[in-house]
Amino acid sequence: MSAQLIHETVHDPQAIMEALPDKWRPQFLAEYKSAVEVARRPERFHQLQELLHRWWLKSIALSDPGFETRQQEVLAGTVETVPIGEAIPDWDERLARARRR
Repeated sequence: MSAQLIHETVHDPQAIMEALPDKWRPQFLAEYKSAVEVARRPERFHQLQELLHRWWLKSIALSDPGFETRQQEVLAGTVETVPIGEAIPDWDERLARARRR
């Protein structure tokens, strides 16, 4: 039995491009090209992975038709929000773990 590679679309630049609304694609491409150049140095490769992960998350949010409206409401302070510590009870521990990485 041979092992097969699993293709993870979350870090696939093409999948991210396809998921993003048109207006966000130039920004993604510019940041991606810059990250690819930086990633040529082995000790900086993780930055490319981090960029792809961030843009995958952004593509989920930005592809939601109501995202920009809700974002503007939050920025304007016209909606009720919940502190992240209440929404995610173990937020402080998660944040501490992320900072240690």
